[in-house]
Amino acid sequence: MTQPSDRYLLIQERLREPLAEYVAKRRPSVSWRIIARELWQRTEIDVSYEQLRQWFPEDRAAAPADRAEAR
Repeated sequence: MTQPSDRYLLIQERLREPLAEYVAKRRPSVSWRIIARELWQRTEIDVSYEQLRQWFPEDRAAAPADRAEAR
């Protein structure tokens, strides 16, 4: 992501911590949908799980390699 969107910045402001750090802590153990729901509950800003995947594409790119190493 080059320039954070207004929505990204507003979520981060209401979250009171960097959004990327929040997602990095939650992502290993929960789905994008759950993270999106948690963000809505904590910030009252609706964000879709697809939007989160677009904001943090490195997670999606790393997933196949992680699966290959686990074999």
